[in-house]
Amino acid sequence: MAATVIIGALAERHRGESMRFSKGSYGFALCVLSGVLWTQAASGQEMPVEAINAASIVDIPFILGDTPIGQADASLWVKGDRPANPLLASVSIKPVQAATVKAGAGDAILWRAFAGGGITVLNSNDLDLGSRPIFCGIVPDRPVLSCFIDENADGRFDQVAQAKAERGAKPYHATIMRGAQPLPTPIPYAIVADDKRPSLTVELRNCAKDYDRPRFTALSTSDRDIPVSSAVFGWHAKDSSFAGCRRGLQRPSTPDTATVPPGGYLGEIGPLLFSVGPKGNPRVALVGPARSDGLYRLEGANLVSMSIGHTPAQAQLIALKKFPYPVLMTDEGATIRQGPIAVNGTLASIPFHHAYRGRLTQDLSISTLFGKRSLPMGTILYGFPAQSRLTRTINGIPDLESVDDDTYRTVKLELTWCAPVRGPEPEKPKAGVIARSGWSAACVPYSNMGNHTIITDRTPAFSIMGVSYDATTSSNDGLPPIRRDDGATFERPLRVDYVYEGREGESISLAEQIYFGDELTSVKPLKLYAPDGKMNAIIAGAPVAISVDANGALTLVTVKPPVTGLNPLLKWDERALLLQQLQKMGLKPAGDWQPGGAIPVEREK
Repeated sequence: MAATVIIGALAERHRGESMRFSKGSYGFALCVLSGVLWTQAASGQEMPVEAINAASIVDIPFILGDTPIGQADASLWVKGDRPANPLLASVSIKPVQAATVKAGAGDAILWRAFAGGGITVLNSNDLDLGSRPIFCGIVPDRPVLSCFIDENADGRFDQVAQAKAERGAKPYHATIMRGAQPLPTPIPYAIVADDKRPSLTVELRNCAKDYDRPRFTALSTSDRDIPVSSAVFGWHAKDSSFAGCRRGLQRPSTPDTATVPPGGYLGEIGPLLFSVGPKGNPRVALVGPARSDGLYRLEGANLVSMSIGHTPAQAQLIALKKFPYPVLMTDEGATIRQGPIAVNGTLASIPFHHAYRGRLTQDLSISTLFGKRSLPMGTILYGFPAQSRLTRTINGIPDLESVDDDTYRTVKLELTWCAPVRGPEPEKPKAGVIARSGWSAACVPYSNMGNHTIITDRTPAFSIMGVSYDATTSSNDGLPPIRRDDGATFERPLRVDYVYEGREGESISLAEQIYFGDELTSVKPLKLYAPDGKMNAIIAGAPVAISVDANGALTLVTVKPPVTGLNPLLKWDERALLLQQLQKMGLKPAGDWQPGGAIPVEREK
């Protein structure tokens, strides 16, 4: 068995490395994870630091509505084929408060929201409905999901913020609101009477065989047709809120209103309680709500308790606020060449620096079986925010590990460091080698196992976004002796150039060249999938259109200059290439895939 600790950073796109380890070994890996919350799918433009700092968490909780309705005749699925009707019960849910604003000839309904994420530790009886009211929804003159804020609680909205949802575009899907802006004119609103609040129906269905912990889904009938992002699909623990089919619980105490058959038990399935008969006759009967004052949210495709914690997007925002800058930042003086560009011509030249820098406060040495790896005190390093997770492989095959909620709801980032180092240049460089002039990086990863090591010969020397290594590698205990110092500078300026190398089949070939002063330190090949000879990309925040004619001549057009402070590295939408590769494998996108989203697949018939 092999194990891998994955240390990942929030950045503008996923650039994780694949990892292979021999039988019986352990391994670490550092990689950059996708900051999907702040990346626009069409352009790849990063969210500016100011906008990240101005954004905030918003929660829109539900309470259970009318008395739930259970089936008159229902049994748990414990053997045989799937039941003809797996429905266990239906329950209505509604917002804790709703408001209306005048919209043309009618009214627009807005749903009560709460800022800051503190809602996760409250129940409905603890809510303060009077302080800083926030209501979210869509009104005709603002056709995007927005949150309206009554800052002084005088019955008029005086601010508005665009809201972002992790799924769908209905009021209750919002989990983040961007920086609020003042409204030109305050908008009066009216609170909806409790019995007039909008409601949704949630169906609890038995989805797999299990007697002791009944397997279920709790799906909103109003959201059946809204695709669920595959960003959180995977091998999840069965009691995870992200699992497609979750597990219920057995309750140790029985309320006075419940009669449990001999040999049975009281089961908590989603927000409801059921009496469950003995295994030989596992009939279920609805008892009522598990918590009369509970607060819930519709997350992904399931109804979950608000007490579960932050959503994935909320957790990412919290992490981004700690480290809001991209690892590499464009400096002034960046240029993008427009018009015809010949083979070996330069498309763009982008000076940059590292946002996070530090120094070794003492000599660092790692003793190994064959010698030592070391870095001297005072060495300047650059860092990237990273988190750590242990994974395993068995005989070289990744183990299907269960992923719990904390993987997505808690993003714990710390800086991981790399130092560019120059060694002897090989006499005969190997084909495909990225390093030039002897340049590589020595990285000092700190793992969640409480130790650190030195990993050498990483490339490109000045833009490491991921490393992997055997977990049994020699290491020292504790944190590496590095002091963060963002004012530390390398002795020469850095820049990245993009050079056109020609058309190869369905790809446009570029070279990413990084210079330290005038010295070339790395050349990384890029193959941009463009079967029709045309594609769009982003270079230092500037959108560019690239086209190559039948003779291989390239033309570049941009309508915007490079943006100082954004990531200088070229980005393009790689999903078209992934789709083409999937089709060659006999796969196709599943029916709920939407352009711009991650790609769930199914095998072609």
